[in-house]
Amino acid sequence: MSNADRKYIVPAIDLNKISNEEQLLPVIKAILLNHDTFLLKNYANKESLDNLLFDLKDCPPDLNQGFDANFTGTLPLDQENNIYLEQYISNPGNALQFDRPCNNVCLSKLQSRLNKVAHYFATLSIKAINQIEPNLLKTLTENEALKLTRYYNGTANNNNNTGLLSDPLADVLGLTASFSNNNDGNENNEVISGHYTKHDCAGLLSVFPTTNGIRYKPTSVASDDNIWVPIQNDPTALVIHVGKLLSIVSDGLFTSSPLQVDTAANIVELTIFPNLTTSFEDNGNITMASTLLEQQIKEFPLVAQKFYYKQWSKQQLLEKINFYKKLFTTSETVLSLYAMSRGSTVAPRLDNLLPQMTNLLKRKISEQDFLKMITLWPQVYILGSDSNHELTVQLPRRDILASLTNNSRKLDFIQFAEEWYMNQSQLESIPLDVPIFKINKRRGSDNYELHGDLHKKDNHRVDNDNYSSMSRSRNYLSNNRDPSNLLTKDKSRNNSQSDLLKRLQEKERRSATLLQERQQKYQQFLTIKMKQVFNIIFSLQPNVPYTMTHLKAIIVDSLQDSNNPIGPEEAEEVLLRLHSLLIDNISVKTVDGGLKVLRWNNLNQEQFDIALASFNPNSN
Repeated sequence: MSNADRKYIVPAIDLNKISNEEQLLPVIKAILLNHDTFLLKNYANKESLDNLLFDLKDCPPDLNQGFDANFTGTLPLDQENNIYLEQYISNPGNALQFDRPCNNVCLSKLQSRLNKVAHYFATLSIKAINQIEPNLLKTLTENEALKLTRYYNGTANNNNNTGLLSDPLADVLGLTASFSNNNDGNENNEVISGHYTKHDCAGLLSVFPTTNGIRYKPTSVASDDNIWVPIQNDPTALVIHVGKLLSIVSDGLFTSSPLQVDTAANIVELTIFPNLTTSFEDNGNITMASTLLEQQIKEFPLVAQKFYYKQWSKQQLLEKINFYKKLFTTSETVLSLYAMSRGSTVAPRLDNLLPQMTNLLKRKISEQDFLKMITLWPQVYILGSDSNHELTVQLPRRDILASLTNNSRKLDFIQFAEEWYMNQSQLESIPLDVPIFKINKRRGSDNYELHGDLHKKDNHRVDNDNYSSMSRSRNYLSNNRDPSNLLTKDKSRNNSQSDLLKRLQEKERRSATLLQERQQKYQQFLTIKMKQVFNIIFSLQPNVPYTMTHLKAIIVDSLQDSNNPIGPEEAEEVLLRLHSLLIDNISVKTVDGGLKVLRWNNLNQEQFDIALASFNPNSN
């Protein structure tokens, strides 16, 4: 275990130190108040579980049974058919009958052993809830349904254990799993780096007979952060993970977060549910079966597209809606901070705000994402364009008294988003994403002005006597040129064309000279700003990563009151020039999403002055 992972330790319960249930119950409650995963050490039948797991390596799943609409059977997980998923659901209740028995003797025995552990600790976990009703305890713990999931790695069980898992997607993502042999000839099936998939427990809890190949999210890490820590390896321990149903029953007293399991590590897990016909609402719309179906659709999207396309489409659209809700909250923060820091009524450009939204949401935000969010509530922002035809966005003006009495903008946006989702989810063909908001082009005012002129003329009174004397314009084409002057006009036309060519050439020369002068002045301007920007970053702490967005904001604010202020584009260009000038001292790296990160060390003022004196901007 690395030093970075030592501070993340999953709590463990040593059964050798606990003699009865009265001692075990407060320990479980204390753990579940802060964690959703714990280890069970020194379980009496652990050796028999290990023997069954060892025998399962020589028992490949039955490939002929396929994978049905009940999400039971055998499913290949990679194109080379090296890794398979085998899953069975048993005791679902009288209303649901799954005609898929588990014919594997070793797997059936393992399910029977894990079922005893799952039932016992599920009952204790429910009892740990304060003031649990006896009827609810009886409903949750009687006639439980079981979901047994097994990952089988055919490559790891071959005679040649040094091969690599040939998964094209894993190769692209750098998630290829490798297996090696120890020097003493014994097999070492511990996965060095594998293809992890998310495990989301929808029931009461899940039990894993081994700690190998399981990663969890520590409680100190935000749910949106992609940080996963492997569970400490303990050959004497089982892993117990709390499900979402226990979190719902406890009213949030216990929490549940997803795990990551390695599909190449021959993992077996058992999840325990109450009877699948159990209803959690008075109207009976939400049952354990519908909750399990929703979770299986998320876990197996390819199977769901085949058997439950409409439900899968709803899930995809709902995930997009939830993302746009988060994007709206971030947009409100960024625009509000911009309005407070600038103090001007000029609408900011959207492309200048997108990097800040990307940093806050920790994922790439594009202009299309922002316009899709606008579709849910078209009046949420004032959209426009600047002189460069770039999209601008601005907060709408609101009455102070109205803001005190009406709902917040966040609640209004959530209401509009949910209403849009409800309307779309009732369609026969449900879209998978929100369409992009279309901005209508502004019409020209020529027609309007022409109509205005005619309207003014109609207001004047026209006498019948003067009407005949008014000049009438011809309604047909005519040639007013005198044929006798055609030759003279042709000669003058040739002379005028040669003079026009000379004037155009002279104008081009003057334009080129003026453009060159402007470029020279701009280069001088940037050279001066390089000195000022260097002094700014020289005052900052070295050996610390700074994002380009953060540095641009510091530079623009620092030089705002100078004689020649600088904009964000010029600030970025100056920083990149400093990087090319001091490439050994200033490094620039581009991370995911196109965000640039700068870091510098050993900055020296004299060295910079010497390098700047010999710096040629045209060579950059």
